[in-house]
Amino acid sequence: ADGDQFPVSITLQQVRGQVLNDIGEVLCDAAETLVLKEVLPPNWDGFDISDGGTIDRDTGTITWVLEGVDAVEGKVVTYMCEAIDNGNLSESFTGRVQEGEGDDFERIASATSGESTVRIDSPFDLCGGITCWNILGAYMQSGGAAPGQDLMRQDFLTDGDTSELDFVFFPGAQIATDYNNSSAAGGLFDDANGRNVDGIPTVFGWNDSDSFIDLNDIYGGEPDNVMAYTQFYVNNISGDDIETSIGVSSDDSVQVIINGEEVWINNVARGAPLEGACAPQDIAPDFITFLDPIILEPGLNSVMLKTYEGGGGFNCAFRFQDEFGLELTEDLEITKYPPGVCAIPPITVRRSVATDDTASIELSSYPAYTAGSTYDVTLTLSDVRTADDCDAAESVTLTERVPLGWTISNVSDGGTVNDSRITWRLEGDTLAEGTRSYQATAAEGNGDAYFAGKLVEFNSIIEFATTGDSRLANPSDLANGGFFRKWLLLGPYAMPTGFGWGAQPREENMQADFMTDGLDVTELTVEPVPGDTVDTDYAIAISRGLGVAMGDAVDIINPDRTPTWYPWVDGDSIVNFDDYYGGNLDNNMMYAVIYLNLEDDMSVDLGVSSDDSVQVLLNGEEIWLNRVARGWGGDMEVQDVISSATVLQLDPLEAGLHQIMVKTFEGGGGHGFHLRLQDPFTGEPITEGFSLCFSPDPDECDSGFVPPAREICGNDLDDDNDGDTDCADSDCPACPEICNNGADDDGDGDIDCDDTDCADAGNCQEPAGPTFVRGDANSDGAINLTDGVVPLLFLFSGGAAPACGDAADTNDTGSVEITDAIIIFSWLFTGGAAPAAPSPLSPGYSAAECASDPTEDGLGCERPSPVCP
Repeated sequence: ADGDQFPVSITLQQVRGQVLNDIGEVLCDAAETLVLKEVLPPNWDGFDISDGGTIDRDTGTITWVLEGVDAVEGKVVTYMCEAIDNGNLSESFTGRVQEGEGDDFERIASATSGESTVRIDSPFDLCGGITCWNILGAYMQSGGAAPGQDLMRQDFLTDGDTSELDFVFFPGAQIATDYNNSSAAGGLFDDANGRNVDGIPTVFGWNDSDSFIDLNDIYGGEPDNVMAYTQFYVNNISGDDIETSIGVSSDDSVQVIINGEEVWINNVARGAPLEGACAPQDIAPDFITFLDPIILEPGLNSVMLKTYEGGGGFNCAFRFQDEFGLELTEDLEITKYPPGVCAIPPITVRRSVATDDTASIELSSYPAYTAGSTYDVTLTLSDVRTADDCDAAESVTLTERVPLGWTISNVSDGGTVNDSRITWRLEGDTLAEGTRSYQATAAEGNGDAYFAGKLVEFNSIIEFATTGDSRLANPSDLANGGFFRKWLLLGPYAMPTGFGWGAQPREENMQADFMTDGLDVTELTVEPVPGDTVDTDYAIAISRGLGVAMGDAVDIINPDRTPTWYPWVDGDSIVNFDDYYGGNLDNNMMYAVIYLNLEDDMSVDLGVSSDDSVQVLLNGEEIWLNRVARGWGGDMEVQDVISSATVLQLDPLEAGLHQIMVKTFEGGGGHGFHLRLQDPFTGEPITEGFSLCFSPDPDECDSGFVPPAREICGNDLDDDNDGDTDCADSDCPACPEICNNGADDDGDGDIDCDDTDCADAGNCQEPAGPTFVRGDANSDGAINLTDGVVPLLFLFSGGAAPACGDAADTNDTGSVEITDAIIIFSWLFTGGAAPAAPSPLSPGYSAAECASDPTEDGLGCERPSPVCP
């Protein structure tokens, strides 16, 4: 930053000793006097210069003359420099060194290598795009890429008290989002990078190298059907209002809120340019929908983006710009912190809910509850803040919220109850380590139940969340939109290839039996329950085998490679088979079966979406078949309507138990489906009057299935409680051998390069021949004028052959010629192309640039450079 002062050091390497030719004649004497010149960035100053160095402030050049014992390898010279902001994102240092000093110093001296560029600490990129953000989320949302403006304007982070307009963003800020009632979010995305510890929405600070904020990379993987908040503060230091426009890019939809006011919204499914704010897709105000100018008031202003993602890319970019479309950064200071914020919680509170129940959702099991049961809840208080960077904590309000409809009882320590909330005031002796407790009785019904809590200091608007147990599961039959969550899944079965297959198989191929054992089990007669196996006879069934499970699915589905019916409870409205078999598989099909128990006769339509082709059977009879290559559309989308007007079994569907079987065929890309009952006249989902069963016996609707505990490889926990963690557990791949740490990482008795696993490691390779860097014809460890002269003397004046023929062959033609000298001169003095590989990065090259000759040409390297190993 402007005015910063910091030290710089320069180390001498490969100081030339006496150089002899092949017959012992002296070609070069040992270096006795070295002149080193360092050129600072424009307008920068140098001081505290070691070893008698001097500075010419007119040119910004520091010069050292090193002689005798100072002109040796390992000698370090130092200086301090003071930075000046020249309006550039980065500044460069340059330096050169030669033996002695003459008029031709700048022409023949060798360049100094090493760190040469420093980047200014700036929240703006070259186009004025913002690189400094607070990020919160990602929250699950049901609207896909273009959810509509009404949904986009809803509050996803609120805890019921604090809204998105009131929430104070800063790194580490938390909020106990109310998924049960107030928030529009369907939950929190389980991100691979662990941004939200214990499932508590937590703000994290992000500094990017440019303004293209890639939320896929930030969260890990490719989160779909989510939204995220990105926010920063801008301090207007001009003393006056600044009228500005904004440039925005996003993938997909985006809303922009400045100081609590919406200044832009775009409901759109799109990708965004990698140039970020350099190529904004939207400009606001657009003088069509948004007419008023955007005003940044003197002092602190808050800017918040809400970015919505359907699938694929997930990113945003933002900048301020003037009426001419030029970036606006003057008088604007960007920060992630509002003034006066203490980012350390006054006390830490962790929740524990005592339950032995578990529920299976997709491939995992979760703590669960049973309607009407009572659960003990304990809050553990610790780490009371003392005076240090912040004032000591003095008075704190602790609020606990139970799931909607649950009953609170037996509250400890004088906590007061108001509807679904408990409040304790902590101050004096009560603001101390200890516990608070209560009991909560579950309401009737099902669905996820969320506990939440927060801490607020007296006279503060900053809140921190209670961590620990927060979610108890009791999966409902239906997801948003009335789509079935529960299915018995079988597969994936590999399809034949060639004509009549792929994403759009021929009808007779879709209607064929992929599961049959050739005896009693056929797809038209099977009545599966969880855990049933099918000994598929691939000589009779049309399938070509069982697809391979990947990732977490390996130890869960189809044990011993035997097709096994798995009771699947989906986490949202789309049954995504990639989640079931653990990755992307192409050219396969899946079975899904559920038993539908109707209380009374009911006329219904079935709404279906699929990726790709789909066949639906009701009680063993085909009622729908669609040969189609497609994606499944949006979360709430119905692509096919199986109408009661044309399917007699649906008008009415009689009371009692019915089996629905869905066969979904996949060519490439995504693979999944969803299905619901819907009203034949309105198309609205039907959500009452029936239940879903995992068994043809209505008294055995629930699966009773709990996925086996499994080791998650890479989280530093013993997940399956067998005493071994991560790659030390036999459930995980063996620990990889790290080839340069002196340890036997994989436990096979061999270390580093002695281990066959390291055969391809770079540090374990024997060079194919002598290593060198092209251009250093005399092998003295640097490239300069002499290296161009050596081949010319050899070619035209009877001079000695180059010490390293391969290095002198700068164009890798297999011979030394005049062109080789021209290449050296051009690269050194006129900015020409570097010599062929192994190419130097600078005249004073390093050992990392050395390599053997990629071309067998017979030249060889009689005397390698002392730099090269």
